[in-house]
Amino acid sequence: MGYNSYLAGIKQNLLIDTRQYDKAIAEGRRITEEHPYDTDALTSLAIAYEASGKDSLARLSYEQAFRIDSNNLKTLNAIIDYYARAGNTPRMLDYEERIFRDKRITIDEKLRRLEDYTSNISVYHNNFFRIGGIIMMLAVDYPDNRRVIDNYASHLIAAGEDAQALDYLRTHLDDDTATDTDYIAVLQLEQYLKRDDLANEDLERAKARFPQSSQLLIYSGFMAMERGDYKGAIELIKSALKEVEDDAKRSELWGYIGDIYHEAENDKASFKAYRKALDY
Repeated sequence: MGYNSYLAGIKQNLLIDTRQYDKAIAEGRRITEEHPYDTDALTSLAIAYEASGKDSLARLSYEQAFRIDSNNLKTLNAIIDYYARAGNTPRMLDYEERIFRDKRITIDEKLRRLEDYTSNISVYHNNFFRIGGIIMMLAVDYPDNRRVIDNYASHLIAAGEDAQALDYLRTHLDDDTATDTDYIAVLQLEQYLKRDDLANEDLERAKARFPQSSQLLIYSGFMAMERGDYKGAIELIKSALKEVEDDAKRSELWGYIGDIYHEAENDKASFKAYRKALDY
């Protein structure tokens, strides 16, 4: 049938899967000699070299394929996977950065890749500034994406820039995409930084925007409890009870009320609340 890159790839994979590495390399060389600008053929040859343990030749073939067509996503992904397997993370990130700059890649795919790196503590720690550069690139390109905002803020916090992270998150509280959970995250950070002035201000903003949010009412209750306002805390949790619709959540909230009574040293009311929690 003549040369067909798809069929050639299948043949290469079969030869590699059956451990016929010499034949796979010979076949790959023959094809690349006949079609020197075929990036798929060069990538297949690189895979054959890698499978046979010839890493230097594999690297040369991958790099040659990239030089022929630096925008070929299949080639880019193959090189990234190669350097990942080789444990050469800095070189892998050289090519990964091209993926993050590529407009053909969806933001969801970029975030999936980013979160693979940030969830790996060792990779994230050892390449903190390189990965941080990718995160900042996304923050510039997708300034209104909530997941991008959260990743950038988390990176600032990981860098010890808590106050900067707070300022950044607060600028996005008025975004249409902001949720009650986003407000609670800001309130938690404000409490950690002991910025009670900002916490009180943002709590009012949150209540005005999400007046029926049970999560927000619960968190407001805990804030009141920390201030020693036990009566106010219980009223807020009871308000949240009106907004929930399942018994599991009601049980949880009555448990919170029991905790607050216990904190207020009112054990009689505390055990009464716990019994209600158990009833639910």
